[in-house]
Amino acid sequence: MRPENSTPWQPRRTRIARRIAVIAAAGALALTGCAAGGNTGGDGGKTGSANEPLKAVTITTFLPLESLTFTPEMVASAGGFFEKHGLDVTVQPVQGAPAAVQSVLGGAALTTRVSSIDIQPAMDQGQKVKGIGTMSYGTTLRLVSVDKKPLRTAADLKGATIGMGSTGGTSERTLDLTLDSAGIPRESVKREVVPVSAATLELVRQGKLDGYIVSMDTAAAIKEQNKDAVIGGTDLLSAPDMQVWIAMDDSIKDKTKADELKRVMAAVHDAIAFVRDDAKNGYKNVLDIMKKKWSFPSIEGDKPIAPSVLDEYIAHGWVNSSGEILTNADDTWKKAYQLYTSSGLVTGKNDPMTWLTNDFIPAN
Repeated sequence: MRPENSTPWQPRRTRIARRIAVIAAAGALALTGCAAGGNTGGDGGKTGSANEPLKAVTITTFLPLESLTFTPEMVASAGGFFEKHGLDVTVQPVQGAPAAVQSVLGGAALTTRVSSIDIQPAMDQGQKVKGIGTMSYGTTLRLVSVDKKPLRTAADLKGATIGMGSTGGTSERTLDLTLDSAGIPRESVKREVVPVSAATLELVRQGKLDGYIVSMDTAAAIKEQNKDAVIGGTDLLSAPDMQVWIAMDDSIKDKTKADELKRVMAAVHDAIAFVRDDAKNGYKNVLDIMKKKWSFPSIEGDKPIAPSVLDEYIAHGWVNSSGEILTNADDTWKKAYQLYTSSGLVTGKNDPMTWLTNDFIPAN
């Protein structure tokens, strides 16, 4: 696989198709608004003058919203936290991290959150964008295998065939960086594009795959339904990774947009704190809020898997080891740049700390 800009090992035909998709997604965002509005009221309350008009803002998500990955956005919207901070937010899903980044670069969205694996290359190439807060302090990906041939350490990956939803994206980059860190040749691991669902586990049982990469909540659902499933966590996909909220330099410098960014970050902060504090209730209030506007398997049924997944997100994702929310993880950010440099993902010629700002992070 050969280098090419920010996706070094992405096939040429895939790159061209993705560029077309990114341009189309950005154009659609500029012309339409849908998904979730923030003016729905709810448990977040409302502050400020009742006569003050809400500020209309669009943010994007890199996958469909109906996933526990985006619990903070859903709670901020349906729970009234965006409205509390004076915002009428449209949460617009796009297809993949490249389209999410492009939505911000093209001005169709004020902000989005993406992996450091996806955004540092763009920053390294000179894109005028900064990280304005850390959303997740570790990878939210998991590797599914079966107990007959479990994948528990990076060494187990050598010679394996690994499934993923697409090539050239966050999953493959995370896999490649994990292999690099363990000194395992990338070419020793075969990759297959597969549906990232529970049904694909049958391919693992049949020996056609050794494992496949899924999101944290998909992994929890697979484990719940299949006793032979083995879930590899952050120890296996161990490359430094974090999700950051991003914004254009022009937006950061613009007084009106900067104010909007501060409000978005404040609402997200409050939503995450609400989720964290609702753990003592088994996340009942969180689930009730999300069910106002969405319905998907993880939050439905008599015994939804959401509580165990949200425990994982709180412990290893949205709250750092000091109990802080959105605080930038400087050391991880720098370590990520160093690894991406050795892997050829970035040039290594820049100071990655110039790409972060603390100006929009609420007090913890």
